[in-house]
Amino acid sequence: MAPPIALPETFARAVAGLRSATPRPEIILEEVGAPQRLAPFAFALSAAVMRDDDEVATGRLILLHDPAGHEAWQGTLRLVTYVTAELEVDLASDPLLPGVGWT
Repeated sequence: MAPPIALPETFARAVAGLRSATPRPEIILEEVGAPQRLAPFAFALSAAVMRDDDEVATGRLILLHDPAGHEAWQGTLRLVTYVTAELEVDLASDPLLPGVGWT
């Protein structure tokens, strides 16, 4: 068995910050396995948003860290999110929705 790898301080602080988050009562957070091939260090949380015992949204937040930096990231850390949520028809057809989502 390989010895444990020491986490870089920047990544360890970022993970500690994510772990210390206190979501609203209707949001359930859980640590999940992170992708292993995107960066040397990764951490992931899944989230479910509940309304009256129904799951109305789900998502993942993935923290990636490459101590050597990554040109496309313009730095050493990157957050990636994936969200699936119910939308009202009027909101789904709003032309501003894609821009707001990327912001």
